[in-house]
Amino acid sequence: EKAKALEEKAGEIEDKVEEIDIKIGKKLKKAKAKEEELEEEIEELEEEAEELEEKAEELEEEADELEEEAEELEEKAEELEEEADELEEEAEELEEKAEELEEKAAKLEEVTEELDEKTEGLDEELEKDEEKPS
Repeated sequence: EKAKALEEKAGEIEDKVEEIDIKIGKKLKKAKAKEEELEEEIEELEEEAEELEEKAEELEEEADELEEEAEELEEKAEELEEEADELEEEAEELEEKAEELEEKAAKLEEVTEELDEKTEGLDEELEKDEEKPS
């Protein structure tokens, strides 16, 4: 009887061990599936990270290029500003010269008028002299 009872208990234990093995097998399968799923996700995330890194590098290059262009434009702007200053100075000088020329022209006009008056006076005297009988 004892042997029979022990055999039954052993059978029950074997059944339980089998159940546990089955449960462990199922859990292992689930764990493996989950592991594979996570590995795939990790790979996808790594790929995304690489793509983002590449995009970041491209954007960095673009930023560098834009910075260079901005510097060049700044230099050109400075050059143009200098040229504008020079042209402004030249314009002021030309304005001064124009004023001087206007003053000279006014003086010439005065002198011309004076000469015209003197010439008229001389012409009149000549006419009077010619009209006098010698």
